[in-house]
Amino acid sequence: MILEALFATAISPTQVATLPNGLEVVAVRIPGASSFSVQAFVRTGSAYETKETNGANHLLEHMLFRGGKADSIAENAGALLNATTYREMTRFFCEGPTSAWQEGLRSVATILERPSLTDLTIETGVVAEEFALRYIKASALIDDLLWGSFAAGSAWSLPAIGEMAAVKTAKAATLQAVYDRAYVGGNIVVAIVGDFEPAFAIEHANKLFAKVPTGARSKDAPPLPTLTPGKAASAIGGSWVAIGLLVPGFDSPESYVCHEMAFDLLAGVGGLASQEGLERQVFFGPSERGSLATLVFRLETSGDVEAKVRSVLEKLTKGPTSTEFEELKRTFEARYRAYDSSPSDKAILVGLGRLFAGSEIDWRAIVKGTTLAKIQFVCKKFDPDQLLMMTGR
Repeated sequence: MILEALFATAISPTQVATLPNGLEVVAVRIPGASSFSVQAFVRTGSAYETKETNGANHLLEHMLFRGGKADSIAENAGALLNATTYREMTRFFCEGPTSAWQEGLRSVATILERPSLTDLTIETGVVAEEFALRYIKASALIDDLLWGSFAAGSAWSLPAIGEMAAVKTAKAATLQAVYDRAYVGGNIVVAIVGDFEPAFAIEHANKLFAKVPTGARSKDAPPLPTLTPGKAASAIGGSWVAIGLLVPGFDSPESYVCHEMAFDLLAGVGGLASQEGLERQVFFGPSERGSLATLVFRLETSGDVEAKVRSVLEKLTKGPTSTEFEELKRTFEARYRAYDSSPSDKAILVGLGRLFAGSEIDWRAIVKGTTLAKIQFVCKKFDPDQLLMMTGR
């Protein structure tokens, strides 16, 4: 029997159900939406690996696509199926026109079925190509290096894409063990968002996801290490500076939003970094109990990039003025309103809320309740002497 709870969000009806195998489904209707998004969030990634098994989750993600059955279901309906592996989760998503939502749901259900792991050679080669492409631009490599310095000796130091030495020697038994542990109902949340009846979407999901093995939520990833401020050694050259600081997860949504706002003040369009001519790339994403956020800065012209970065960080620690804060708040209120009308963004927010926090988070209410004092408190954490910093050598 499906356990269902119906409740209302600010703009759209939402229905949540736990299927007999433990898989949780959340369906949201956005009236008038011209597209749909179906996203499956599996609570597994490189933070659940060891140095010897690093890359197993990413390689398994690729193996789940083998044979092309799930791809064909989506593509024949005019939709697109894709996936990404992170440190704390693996996400499968299908998006396309509203008329194709049932095929999209079927494609995601198909991708989660038990894979054939008879030959890893082809997909190992594909991962090697992705590995090379990821590091064409140094920012992604710098992010991984900063994680490696921050969390040395911990699973958190392992890149989600995997170290190629481990990927090339991966065994089918290792991937099968990952699937058996992580790809079970209690470890998966599926979000279905578009212009259709949530009750019908859940009934449809109950049939399609029946092949997902029954199982309980897996153990938590290891706790994050404590950040030690200072300069980390760099393995690559160039005129750049990267900073890292700990940010909260979805278990502390109010603090998460405040940090998001502080990053916007620093690195957003028209932010402090832009005013000083600094190019920047931000690596700051959702997590369960916290994460390392990193920013990579470069100068658009010649100059002392480290001095510029320290200058903008010191300005940020003073926090915004009341006028700047009100403008920032209006920007975030508009941003989250837009998220609520976008099937893709809404699916990510409701899916991750269920996966990491156990409930849907009312982000718009949190933004509304944010105060200047809270933002100023968070901005003080950007003291350059209290951050992890890495510079080009």
